[in-house]
Amino acid sequence: MDMSLTKPVSAEQPCGPDPEYDPEYLLLFSRAAPQAEAQYGDFVSTPEAVNWPEIERDARRLLTRSKDIRVLILLLRSRIQQAGAQGLAEMLTQLAELSVIWSDALHPQLLTGEGASAESIEDASLARSNALAALLDHEGVMADIRGITLSNSAALRLQVRDVERALSAPRPADALAPE
Repeated sequence: MDMSLTKPVSAEQPCGPDPEYDPEYLLLFSRAAPQAEAQYGDFVSTPEAVNWPEIERDARRLLTRSKDIRVLILLLRSRIQQAGAQGLAEMLTQLAELSVIWSDALHPQLLTGEGASAESIEDASLARSNALAALLDHEGVMADIRGITLSNSAALRLQVRDVERALSAPRPADALAPE
C-alpha cells in the first residue's frame, strides 16, 4: 500500500485544492479517455492504446498536491491494467482508507457547516456521488475488471468476463435448481 497517499498535503488543507480546473488534471483525463479511430477516405487510423504506466505516474504526482476521488479511480484503473486483481485490491483498500481518513476533505468535497445552503450541500453530495459512480462505469472500471486474467496457463486462459458469461447464460426450464 502506498503510504504517501495518506499523508496530508498541508495542515490547512489536508486534501489540497480541488484539482478540477488544474491543467494537469484535465490533461490526465484527456489522455486516459478512449480514442476513436479516424477514417479519411481509404485511410483508417487505429487509436493509440492508453499508456497506463504514464497515467499512473501522473496520477500519483497529482495526488501529492490534491487528494481527489476521480484521480484515485483513474489510478485504480491504471493499477488494474498493470497488476490485475492485486492492483484492484490495493487501490480499493487505499480508496476506502482515504475515504475514512478525510471523509469531508476528500475532493469533490462534501459541504458542511452553517454557511452552506441546502442547495449547495445537495450539489456537493451529487458531485461526490458522481465521482464514486465511476466505480460502476461499464466502459471504465467494470470493463477493466472484466479483463482481469484469472488463469493464464497454456491449457486455459480465463478472464473475469469468461466467468461472467458462463454465469449469465439462461438456464433451461428443466435444469436442476442451484442449491
